[in-house]
Amino acid sequence: MFRYTFSMILLSLASVGLHAKEPIPPSAITKSLAAPPSAPSDIYKSVLRIEVATQVPDYETPWNSGRFSGGIGTGFLIGKNKILTNAHVVSNSRRILITVYGSPKKYPAKVEYIAHDCDLALLSVEDPSDLNPSLSLTSAMSQSWNLKSVSSVILSVASACL
Repeated sequence: MFRYTFSMILLSLASVGLHAKEPIPPSAITKSLAAPPSAPSDIYKSVLRIEVATQVPDYETPWNSGRFSGGIGTGFLIGKNKILTNAHVVSNSRRILITVYGSPKKYPAKVEYIAHDCDLALLSVEDPSDLNPSLSLTSAMSQSWNLKSVSSVILSVASACL
């Protein structure tokens, strides 16, 4: 029955004269995907790697300490000593280590604020002297931005996370 219905739909579309438009040339696609000239090329340097050691409590047997686990996430340096990340990345954390792009050094951090309802958390590094505030997302985005620039930032952040 499904095959018959599907065939009838295809035949009716073909009889109406539904035709594809001219194909888009590859040069037009490449031009539209190129980053705008105002987009900073080093925006990915504001993306930080967050390594977390967690301990999930066991509510059924509270006398047990719970199971230990770990995970990796990303965050953004948004100020001199402020890192914005997702709440699920640092939830139930016992130890948080931050790694800056291009540096092997890991900085211990702590959760300042966490909001599970909007899945956001604000972290602070215990020793912010080595963090470069010029790599913060806010300083990189202080230029005049348009929609294409913002989309290129999102694409560069997504590629840095992969």
